[in-house]
Amino acid sequence: ETFLPSLSLQIAAASLNLGPSDVEVRLGEGIRLGRLVIGTDASLQLYSFFYGDEDHPAFQADSAYDVLTGAIKPEKYRDKIVLIGATAAGGGDNFKTPVERQAAPVMILAHVVSSILNEDFFTNPEWSYWVKMLAFLLVAIYLMAAVPRMRAGPAAGVTIAIVLLLVAVELGMLVTQATWISLVLPTLLLVIGHAVLTTKRFLVTERGMIVADIESALTVKQLGL
Repeated sequence: ETFLPSLSLQIAAASLNLGPSDVEVRLGEGIRLGRLVIGTDASLQLYSFFYGDEDHPAFQADSAYDVLTGAIKPEKYRDKIVLIGATAAGGGDNFKTPVERQAAPVMILAHVVSSILNEDFFTNPEWSYWVKMLAFLLVAIYLMAAVPRMRAGPAAGVTIAIVLLLVAVELGMLVTQATWISLVLPTLLLVIGHAVLTTKRFLVTERGMIVADIESALTVKQLGL
């Protein structure tokens, strides 16, 4: 099997004076580029970090015309990585990123290259899959065994607490460890499952009250007769 480096990886390697022989693929772990260790998912995809914000972009975009006419001196780019691409509005497809609503492809490439060189990225380790499966199992057990035996108020409180815990774990791992553990589906299962069980309990209770009212009316009628 042959692995081909992406454009961003090739740019990062060239900036470090490294060649294809210096790129080592470690299946299940990531990629080693010289002394850099790049964490990827099982498909060797990188979850890049994005720098700056929309009001304070991390990368400066200069006009190629200004460079050609001498308004910007070439010395400005000495010992720097220079990426050439369209950034003007209408110059091509733009994409939404965590820091920009409309980002040109060359700008996204700049973020990815910088993410590789600085070793800033989010990882999705293999064990995160088993954490997600465990969360699914615990949520299913809670819905089947605990919710039907609890009153509506306490059950709603416990469910909300578990939802907040799952969200806090996912966001906390992202912020503190740069590790992505996808707990969205277990959270959705919990919310939808609780809503279904609560609705079912309400309908059953309402049906029982209707039957009781009918039986009560018949008893009163028989007593009157």
